[in-house]
Amino acid sequence: MANTFNNTLLRQKFNAVANEYLDAFLKMFDLDESYGYWVAGEVGGLYAYGDDLFVDFSDMMYVVDNNVPKQTFDEWLGYCVFALEFGQTTPNLASWVKGCPRLSKREIERLQKLRRDFEVTCKRYKNKYC
Repeated sequence: MANTFNNTLLRQKFNAVANEYLDAFLKMFDLDESYGYWVAGEVGGLYAYGDDLFVDFSDMMYVVDNNVPKQTFDEWLGYCVFALEFGQTTPNLASWVKGCPRLSKREIERLQKLRRDFEVTCKRYKNKYC
């Protein structure tokens, strides 16, 4: 069965919609549109803004469609970094916004303190015995 659709036209329409979402996302968060790029030139994939913010198109759409505040988005990103570093479950953005189970600020601080204490202790032993 032959294709009855125009691949080029579909791609053009998708790119246009993806770039409209990108524009809305950047405006919502007051970000400079000249500072980022679609990774590998793949419009609608991963968007890189500077060196430390990478946004998947599906997350970008969720932010725009649900009017997610920048503070909420930033808290989610921070939690994801923490979760990856400490072997915890990394929630998706939609689950985060809906209040999925997560460690409390107190629990996070406790784990971070334990890690610092562990690293200091390891350093002491290294300096003492090596």
